[in-house]
Amino acid sequence: MDGLGQDADRDRVCSRAAARGLAGERLARAHTALLSTFAARGAPTEQDVGELIGSAGGLLFAADRLWAAYATRGGPDRPARLLELLARELDACERDVLSGQATYALAVEDAERPAAGMREALSALARRARDMDDLVRAQGSAVQLAALLLRAAGNVMTAARADGAPEPLSPWIERRVAVVVDGVAWRARALRRGVTDTSDVVAHLLTVAVRHASGLDAEKEGECGAWLEAAALEYAALIALEETLYVPTSNQYATRTAVSTERTCTELCGARLASRSAEFRWSDASRAHGIGLTHALKTYAGAPPDGLLALMHTHTILETLLARSLAVLVLFELQRAPSTQRSRSAGG
Repeated sequence: MDGLGQDADRDRVCSRAAARGLAGERLARAHTALLSTFAARGAPTEQDVGELIGSAGGLLFAADRLWAAYATRGGPDRPARLLELLARELDACERDVLSGQATYALAVEDAERPAAGMREALSALARRARDMDDLVRAQGSAVQLAALLLRAAGNVMTAARADGAPEPLSPWIERRVAVVVDGVAWRARALRRGVTDTSDVVAHLLTVAVRHASGLDAEKEGECGAWLEAAALEYAALIALEETLYVPTSNQYATRTAVSTERTCTELCGARLASRSAEFRWSDASRAHGIGLTHALKTYAGAPPDGLLALMHTHTILETLLARSLAVLVLFELQRAPSTQRSRSAGG
């Protein structure tokens, strides 16, 4: 009986080693396929799309084999569970895009994080075979990387490039963005001039913006006053922060306007929102914006007196939030625009 038990233990160890080997092999193939498509000089081909999709499937198959080798529970429905997790990951990405929190852009760093996480989990499983946390981490990383492979394939099929799927920037949209940014800049100047009774202008403006954010979700029927005020407060806070970080110049507002216009166009086109403003998720955008403003205030308030990195991080957060607020204002205008203008905005 002892001999039979030892044989069973040896078989289990061999099975686990084989599962780890398969997972490592499929991980390397998937990671290489993604990075190669990013680095390709010409337009990706149908063969590249097939490789991305095939690598995603192979990675999930390896994750299922790994679970079967290590887990004490599971069952024949495990592949279905992995597909459900993948669908949730892709759905979450699309929700972020449709609420203005992300675009379809992908970068090498996006691929490195789940790949590194899965490698670490596989190494840990080789050392501590019974640790379920490592098994769950390996599975989660596999699902995240598989989602990236499918998103890259989707970008290729939409825009003939793996690192994004931006829609063309029409002259009409570019003009509307410029008009919106000018209006927000004018309001921001008034807000900045009006803050004279505090030694910390940035903290004051961010505090007001956080309180104001609770009213963003109330406006979905064509009124955009709350979002206009939010954008103006963010713009004014950025200008005040830049006065702290850099030497103020006479063209400071002009520079900020140009940067904000470019960032807003990138947000709109990168998420392909200009051509489908009716699909925008207002409630999700409002909720996420409030969270982002709170994060900006906490980052700024927690900065030490000489904390340049924290101030720069606050600047990055605010610049992103401002671009998203401005994008929302443009989407309000698109929804109110006559259908002929909307078609011009989509078609250039």
